[in-house]
Amino acid sequence: MDANDLKKDEQPSDSSSLPKKAIEKEESGVNAYAKYSGLGFQMLATIGGGVILGQYLDKRQALETLWWTIGLTLLGIGMALYFVFKTLPKN
Repeated sequence: MDANDLKKDEQPSDSSSLPKKAIEKEESGVNAYAKYSGLGFQMLATIGGGVILGQYLDKRQALETLWWTIGLTLLGIGMALYFVFKTLPKN
């Protein structure tokens, strides 16, 4: 054995030195992060869509009180919470 062989043995390779369960746990953590960050953007789009549509309808009907904005914002919040609870694990 020469010095190069010792250096190769001391440094573990990328994922082959990790146990299979550790690799699966790391991948599931990344998948969960992507899933829940996507859920946040979905909530933002749902609530924001309700606000924008409500403002448009209020301007179109020239209402003094912003009933459409209030109603559609609350509807968007309700829908966003429904989607959150639907996608959360059952445990």
